[in-house]
Amino acid sequence: MSKYITSVVSTVVHMDDRNPIFGDEIITVTIDDEACGGFIVLTQNEQTIKVDPEELQLITKTAMKMLANYKKHEE
Repeated sequence: MSKYITSVVSTVVHMDDRNPIFGDEIITVTIDDEACGGFIVLTQNEQTIKVDPEELQLITKTAMKMLANYKKHEE
């Protein structure tokens, strides 16, 4: 017979002094699967972005490179 277990498939990113349940600034990060493999879902203010795990590292690397370049010009 199967038994109940717990699995974390969603978490909320928020400021430490804000409510983690609701608010314009919270971002919910979820792992989802539509029978074709898992992917990352980012949700904020009812807007959703779905990211393939293989894309996530490239997106992060690109964003960090862009921010570093931006900071050089900001000074």
